[in-house]
Amino acid sequence: TGRPVSHPALASCATAHRRIQPACSSNKKTRETQPTLMMPAYLRNILSVIAGVVSGSVVNMGIIHYGSILIPSPNGTDLTTAEGIRAALPLLEPKHYIVPFLAHALGTLLGALLALRLSGRASTAWVLSLFFQMAGIVAVFQIPAPLWFSTADLILAYIPMGWLATRLVRKRR
Repeated sequence: TGRPVSHPALASCATAHRRIQPACSSNKKTRETQPTLMMPAYLRNILSVIAGVVSGSVVNMGIIHYGSILIPSPNGTDLTTAEGIRAALPLLEPKHYIVPFLAHALGTLLGALLALRLSGRASTAWVLSLFFQMAGIVAVFQIPAPLWFSTADLILAYIPMGWLATRLVRKRR
């Protein structure tokens, strides 16, 4: 029970099921190929946020892992555990906090961009930013850091990156 279609090449597509529609074209071989599945919006949004969280986390951990190449940690320090960070805190300079900040900001930004591009909705970028914000708050209580870094990280690395992602995608449209 489809709607009437004015173009004859699309007439057979008008009767297609609401959720599964064949790829319509005037070429008969194209019409007989695999159907295009339409995903419900809520499922697409959830999967977009999950993909953004996974990709943002990978970016975050990659920058943390390879960041020591750019800015080496002080000799004799182990920054892979909370205890090691606590012991190295007196030796750390402000330059040693650049890599963690960039990891948090760029992980959030790229994750939000991916979620936004996959879903087409700005709300997914905001949800992802809030997720990373909450993870950052938990990290502040688990990983020792100076108050100035924790404050700057929580204020600048998460929610502003979600906002920036929405602005970047809006300009491209």
